[in-house]
Amino acid sequence: MRTEHALNGVFSAYSRLHGFSQPSRKSFYYGRRIGEINMFDKICLILVIIGALNWGLVGLFEFDLVAWAFGGATAIISRIIYTVIALAGIWCISLLFKERATASAE
Repeated sequence: MRTEHALNGVFSAYSRLHGFSQPSRKSFYYGRRIGEINMFDKICLILVIIGALNWGLVGLFEFDLVAWAFGGATAIISRIIYTVIALAGIWCISLLFKERATASAE
């Protein structure tokens, strides 16, 4: 018996017990569903949103919340926060090119 068939049998028994359906082979990519957003992606998106809100405050009210909270724009902690948010923004560019999951009846 091939390992693949043995694992399918184990998953089928587990899914019947817990009420899950077996995922299709087409919908999985490296153990994750295509288009599924992982925790790292969510954290990056949150950081980008925080950065966008901070830039909104700068643009509208000339108030830099990060600089105010951490001792000025040139303080080392502020610069680290700016850098982390910039790296999160660069990572979020990859989300534009991520394949999306499509609903299909299989």
